Amino acid sequence: MFCKKKNYSILKILEKSLNIPISPFIYKFALYKDDKGQYWAAMKLIDLALTISPDNGDYLALQADICDELGLSDQYCEILLRLHELYGEKYDTFFNLAECEKERGNTDKAIEYYEKSLKINPNDIDVLNNYGVLIEKRNINKALLLYKKAYKNSPDDSGIINNLANCYKKIGNSFEAEKLYKKAFELPDLTQRTRYNYAVFLYEQNNYDEALKNALIAVEKDPESYRHYYLLGCIYEELGKLNLAIEYYEKAMALGSDRAKDALFELKKANE
Repeated sequence: MFCKKKNYSILKILEKSLNIPISPFIYKFALYKDDKGQYWAAMKLIDLALTISPDNGDYLALQADICDELGLSDQYCEILLRLHELYGEKYDTFFNLAECEKERGNTDKAIEYYEKSLKINPNDIDVLNNYGVLIEKRNINKALLLYKKAYKNSPDDSGIINNLANCYKKIGNSFEAEKLYKKAFELPDLTQRTRYNYAVFLYEQNNYDEALKNALIAVEKDPESYRHYYLLGCIYEELGKLNLAIEYYEKAMALGSDRAKDALFELKKANE
């Protein structure tokens, strides 16, 4: 605190002698450092600017962004709350607060902030989609409604399509799930996560040949995911190719899959 007061006094004297405000120049320099990825240097500069103008929304917003980049979640949330206290809806901090609380594991608080953000921006696809992801295990029907609204507002977003398809799959609506998965495959930004989820869907529909084709592509594109190897093990086991099933279960185990360990134990026990 002593250093901040000292800096404030020096800067005020400098402002008075030059007859120009100093903090905007410090802020611009902080922005430059932030753009260069020099976050700690940017933090020192924006802290300095805030000693002169502690309630400046742009300065606080930059400070919040820097804290987010540095992983300083407690400080990040505190600044967001300060922004809301000072400016209300001018700085819509509720979505960022929800993301912050979700990251910290405070699900109830995150839900509260998502709901507040939706009241301000009811059609924001990021709010709708991310809120759906958070609440899916608690209330899958509400998650479905959120995903559907997000999809309506952004029908070519592969991430939203993937989440909506998965949601339909979980509630047992295979027809809608498959229709959405197939649409995702028509988009140029198809993710391997969607391909993997579609392979799981096909496996659960007993379509092992198509599931195998997609799972092999998924593992080729992302060879560090134990889920892909575990799925291949399951598919090969259903196809009766036990040597290959064992091989892929073992690869999944090497990457940390407990489910693969259990599946391998059961497979070997059944074939003793």
